[in-house]
Amino acid sequence: MPGAFVRRVLASTMSRKAVLTPPRRVLLVSAVLGLICGGLIWNLVFDLWLGQVERQYLLEQTRAELGVAPRVSLKAVMARAVHEGACIASGWTLLVLVSIGGAAAYAFQQGRQDGQARQDRHDSQAEDDR
Repeated sequence: MPGAFVRRVLASTMSRKAVLTPPRRVLLVSAVLGLICGGLIWNLVFDLWLGQVERQYLLEQTRAELGVAPRVSLKAVMARAVHEGACIASGWTLLVLVSIGGAAAYAFQQGRQDGQARQDRHDSQAEDDR
């Protein structure tokens, strides 16, 4: 039963391939690139943030062993770091996704205008041929 559903979805996708105009293809490619880049950027920023917090924790732990600073809890430090890291990584990812979305919207609009201009030229040329 699931195989029939997958075949129907694939068949409908293949029949819609002809409808995928260049401006729509720009949106599709931009969406895929946005998802890939967004995931990579979020993961990278979050990992860098946690790495920095781990180094800071080790510094604070060393200072505590020397008696210069009070002891810090790894659990508390990491809980705060995970929250802050997720917020910062999400902010950077959102910035990148908005930039990609803006570029895609601009390209989509330009593609539609170019397509319309091409269609108008084709129509006027067809009228001249008559």
